[in-house]
Amino acid sequence: MQKSVYEFISRQTNDPIVERKDCRISGQPFPIFQSDLKFYDQVSPTFNGQKIQIPTPTLGPKERARRRMAWRNERQYYRRTCDASGKQIISIYSPDKPFKVYDQKVRRSDQRNPLSYGRDFDFSKTFTENFRALQVEVPRCAVLNGFGENADYCNHSYYNKNSYMCSGSTGCEDCYYSNNMYGRKNKNCIDIDEGRELDNCYECFKIQNCTACFFCNNCSDCFQCSYCDNCVNCSFCFGCSGLVNKQYCINNVFVGREAFEKAEKTFASVTAKQIILPAFYGFGSEKTYGMYLNNSKNAI
Repeated sequence: MQKSVYEFISRQTNDPIVERKDCRISGQPFPIFQSDLKFYDQVSPTFNGQKIQIPTPTLGPKERARRRMAWRNERQYYRRTCDASGKQIISIYSPDKPFKVYDQKVRRSDQRNPLSYGRDFDFSKTFTENFRALQVEVPRCAVLNGFGENADYCNHSYYNKNSYMCSGSTGCEDCYYSNNMYGRKNKNCIDIDEGRELDNCYECFKIQNCTACFFCNNCSDCFQCSYCDNCVNCSFCFGCSGLVNKQYCINNVFVGREAFEKAEKTFASVTAKQIILPAFYGFGSEKTYGMYLNNSKNAI
């Protein structure tokens, strides 16, 4: 299946596959396109007039993406000691890590001397060895969490209130177990991934400007919808997909207010029919293969 997708992309983009490799971690095959070789040649550095050619990757696309994302911890928390004050703190670094970790208030204050870990470059060691030694000494923030109230267990987050386990989020109040929520106000939400300007929503993915929506994906400006996908400005809809400016629909069929309210009483025991999902989420794109690509061209 994956092989046929790569070949389809090659034909559609007129980009020949010049080499095939097996990922050294997963063992899955992946191609090297002609455009890949051109790119690696363009970014290969030149030293003293000699070009050092960057080799083709040994990891497949998924493993390369996994490696790029491995540096950031958003949702795992530990108790450890602040290396400055000796107090117990909440941290994204576990106690067994060698780095110096400070409570964020100490880290951002004038209590420490940022010149104390300055050093000369040791030419007897490699750059990575020097850089590693500096990394161990430079104090790190236990968490990144600012301007909040009762939101200690939120990381990469700001301006949150009475919220718990919300990462990469801003403007949340009474929100829990959510990720990447943005906007001026998100209130009373649980289990949201990728949300903006939400109120009383639960178990949704990539929605914005929605109120009282449950189990919805890729929706915007919706009110009291459940199990919907790719709907815009809809209200009182259940199990619908691809609707715009609609009300009182069940499985993409308009039933009217009276029938909807009658059926609504049984929704708790009813499972939505198989929702038809679009082949591509995005707009304004040309020759793009993937998901959630806007105003893009020749992207894979």
